[in-house]
Amino acid sequence: MIGLFATGIVLGHVINDTSLISGLSEFGIVFLMFIIGLEFSIEKFSAIKRYALVGGMLQVILTTIAITFLGLFLGLELNGALFLGFLVAFSSTAIVMKIMQQKRMTHSLEGKVTLGILIFQDIAVIGVILLIPLLGGRPIELHTIPMLIIKFIGLGLLILIGAKWFIPYALKDATKTKNRDLFLILTLFICIGTTFTTSLIGIGPELGAFIAGLLISNTEYSHQTLSYVQPFEDIFMCLFFISIGLMVNLHLFLNHIGIILILTAIILIINFIVTFITGIVLKLPAKVSVTIAILLSQIGEFSFVLASEGMKYGLMTKEFFSIFLGISILTMSLSPFLQKLTPKIIEQIEKIDYFKVDEELTTIPEELQKTQPIKDHVILVGMGSIGKQMSKACSQFNVPILAVDMNPIIVEKQQSLGVPIIYMAMHQMRMF
Repeated sequence: MIGLFATGIVLGHVINDTSLISGLSEFGIVFLMFIIGLEFSIEKFSAIKRYALVGGMLQVILTTIAITFLGLFLGLELNGALFLGFLVAFSSTAIVMKIMQQKRMTHSLEGKVTLGILIFQDIAVIGVILLIPLLGGRPIELHTIPMLIIKFIGLGLLILIGAKWFIPYALKDATKTKNRDLFLILTLFICIGTTFTTSLIGIGPELGAFIAGLLISNTEYSHQTLSYVQPFEDIFMCLFFISIGLMVNLHLFLNHIGIILILTAIILIINFIVTFITGIVLKLPAKVSVTIAILLSQIGEFSFVLASEGMKYGLMTKEFFSIFLGISILTMSLSPFLQKLTPKIIEQIEKIDYFKVDEELTTIPEELQKTQPIKDHVILVGMGSIGKQMSKACSQFNVPILAVDMNPIIVEKQQSLGVPIIYMAMHQMRMF
């Protein structure tokens, strides 16, 4: 990631026209939110909705208030200080998700609560985007509200129809052809199409992509879709981090390096304290609260989108934007290093008398307990005649199984019979 930032800084001083890279980089956020939607089904969200809603709300509000006071102390006006609070309140979904995937934390307690707060942040971005014109002094256009309500109702109906009828049947028909290219094109159509539809009523493409992923996540084809889209997300996210480096004014950055380093340290500390307090309010164990606080301590990629919007309404000058950009890059770059210090920080926190007793077993609800992976099981590749015989034999001897098949009709039929089976495309079966 640091290398990508540096690449962008170098290219920004070599290439005159960087609009193409900046345009393509926006797809990185779109595919990132699409993948988050794929991996986070409605059932998973309902299990941690209290932590996502209460925890996310506490984290965003408390961070915004704390940074607003910091902005006022730095001499900003109230609307500018409040806007700065909003910018700092949102963490980097891309970086946090990468760290959790590498550390295999996605299905842990820390991972579930962190993901819930991140999703709340991503949804809260919409509200902040709507508030930016008001902070910039623009009046509310009341005559547009009825049409906006109609658009939201129409979008809800389209999502309901797509989730219940169009998307499951379209994906099923595409998988029947066993044509990889057709399935990939259909997946991209659903992602980009939903994003375009939501943008028509003023909802950002990020949330539109998340909705598209959420719709597919409730089908049996989410695993295949994820394997197809993941390479796109990796490529475009690289371009996104490069595009951030493109915006850095190196001369201005070096001239203000002192204030940038000081503000970076202050923001990291504030984010850590606020998120740690949020974890304690949620009655999470101290070590879990520390882990979440470190994971969410950086400034996120959506803050750049908000900062660009804020500049249009005079909430941020170009000079202050450059300083904010430098602070954001430093907080992002430090995240992996701070995460490695988590055990040492937990050790110091637990020396405090108040946190000595860890009531993890009594305070964590059952739905948040870390799921135990299946053990000593048989993997059945293909549920043809032999696979069915093996399934019956395993059932007689009480041996758990996990089956995969590339025929969507067989998968659907076996799932209706209660067999643990997932759909897998032909090229994935060959690799398997």
